Amino acid sequence: PKKKKSAPKRAAPRKKAEKAPKKAIVQDDDDEEVEEPVGTGRIYNVISKHPSSTAATVKSVLAAYQKNSRLALVDIINFLVESSGFDPQVKEEMMDQVPDSALVAQLCEKEPKTYPLGKKVRPFLSTFNLFWTKLVEEAHKVGVLYDETLMPTLADWVHPLTSCDERPFRHTATLASYGVLNGLCAVTAAVQEELATATRQLEAARKQQQDAGGLREEELAQQQASLHEKNAALEELIKKWFSSVFVLRFRDTAAEIRRDSMQAMLGWITR
Repeated sequence: PKKKKSAPKRAAPRKKAEKAPKKAIVQDDDDEEVEEPVGTGRIYNVISKHPSSTAATVKSVLAAYQKNSRLALVDIINFLVESSGFDPQVKEEMMDQVPDSALVAQLCEKEPKTYPLGKKVRPFLSTFNLFWTKLVEEAHKVGVLYDETLMPTLADWVHPLTSCDERPFRHTATLASYGVLNGLCAVTAAVQEELATATRQLEAARKQQQDAGGLREEELAQQQASLHEKNAALEELIKKWFSSVFVLRFRDTAAEIRRDSMQAMLGWITR
């Protein structure tokens, strides 16, 4: 008797491929697209791997800030936390808190990695400083530097961390503050130059004996008043950040913090 042919085995059904996480696309200075998953720690992931994308990342962060300021601030503060060597744990609901000792202890629950600004990984320093400087400069360009949220929230978080007992937090927050001050000094210099130009133009317009209500004179007067207001706000910010951070940290017990403080001061003097 003939043997019956066995039916061919059916191939096991293929599993559906998992969807890749959504990507945040940022272009670096060489116009190369850099993709990173959206979520906590995105800023650190992007600029630590692609330093040339720092300026573009800042623009992306501030564009997000204009849509949802709280979530963007969470990203910025988590960048500071992760740059200190700790896991980014700041959540949106925590943004109303001031980082007191209890909150710092919560952020430090897990053992820190070697913090990126420590002695063995100093190459990250210039990228880290550039982020905070560009953040201020770009915030000035888009107008959010003078709102009631960005700088007050950063001060509420960064200033207390510059005085905490955890050296990675204290050191990293101090360097972030000096990056902010670098940006404020650069923006103030630009605003004062614009103010001087606007004042000269206004005086020239008045000497031309135009009518008091002349459109040109009125526009220049408004521009001058706006620049005066910005200059006053910037000078107040510089005073606040300097007195809250440098005045205390240039006498820090840690030698590297004292050194970085004096290097920052030298940069401001020779600017």
